Amino acid sequence: MATVYLLTGGPGTGKTTVIRQAIARSKAKAGGFYTEEIRSGGTRQGFR
Repeated sequence: MATVYLLTGGPGTGKTTVIRQAIARSKAKAGGFYTEEIRSGGTRQGFR
């Protein structure tokens, strides 16, 4: 059975950074998706 991790926290707390660094360091396989925010003037405009 696969191990599943869920990470929660408010906007700007580093959740994405933690996950991306952990995956890169472990060389583990990861599934899911990542959408990068598009911001303008401090406001979310959409996603890439």
